[in-house]
Amino acid sequence: MFSISRYVKFYLLFLMFIVLFLPLNNSTLNAKNDYSSQIFNTSLIEHSPIVINSNNDFSTLGFDGNGSLSNPYIIENLQIDSEDISGSAIQIGGTTDYFVIRNCKLFSAYIGIFIQNTNAIGTAQIINNTINSSSGNGGGIGCGVGYTILENNTISGFMQGIHLNYASHCTIKGNNILLSYYQGINVRFSSFTEVTSNIIKNSNQHGLAIVGSLSSYNVIHHNIFINNSVELTYEIDGERTGEISSQGYDEGENNLWFDEENQHGNWWDDYNKKGVYNIDGPSDSIDEYPLKYAESNKTNFLISVSLITFIFIICLNKKNRIREINMEP
Repeated sequence: MFSISRYVKFYLLFLMFIVLFLPLNNSTLNAKNDYSSQIFNTSLIEHSPIVINSNNDFSTLGFDGNGSLSNPYIIENLQIDSEDISGSAIQIGGTTDYFVIRNCKLFSAYIGIFIQNTNAIGTAQIINNTINSSSGNGGGIGCGVGYTILENNTISGFMQGIHLNYASHCTIKGNNILLSYYQGINVRFSSFTEVTSNIIKNSNQHGLAIVGSLSSYNVIHHNIFINNSVELTYEIDGERTGEISSQGYDEGENNLWFDEENQHGNWWDDYNKKGVYNIDGPSDSIDEYPLKYAESNKTNFLISVSLITFIFIICLNKKNRIREINMEP
């Protein structure tokens, strides 16, 4: 008798490979960016709001490090609640030393982390923090310093999740920007910034807005845009308005909303799978390689593969049974 067990084993192995190694598209990024359960592996220390106006303040406040590139000052594992309606949980300015803010949990009535007027670019890293608004106002991270790294932060409930202002060459990567009452990310008068692999969800207006004609050569790709632009009209800087038809906005020059080398754009849950994805704003920008975001993509694919595999095995079994009958004396 002819056995099909080897075929069954082969296709079971094939199906297992699909499950384990399929590029999980949007679902992979979603899991990859869900840092809320990962970053607080150690106990948090309650701390009052931090204001640093000089290099000496880092050591005066007892933060580890010496401010060098290889040994930056470290602000970490703190829980800070700022109830000041015009203040920040962490505010740093007037410094030249290197510093890292990481693994902190911040609640703020206005701004979570505010970095401005540092006298040396490239000295700031803001990594793996959870920043929540207690008022719905202000911003999660406000940055006015170039070459700043903003990575793997979860920011929720502010007017804007991340706001760059005259801060070029920054990196905004792997952040979760949730429930913004204005815009998810605002890149204002800033250039040569990379915005990649972020999840931007539930912004009242655009998920990402590039503001100002001087904002140029920014690159935006591999981000997930979900349920942004829920309002009918937008307002920029209180003076420019228009109808919302996209989850992105651009009024700069030569900004690229896709990865040109790898021909990969962003995921948009409102993309109709036809042609390019148009970006609002006077720049007439497009995502040339957009992808449709849908939570069920992976599930539907696996169901299809399983069904095809099942039908193939049945047909193969039937064919082999006919062969066995024909071979009987």
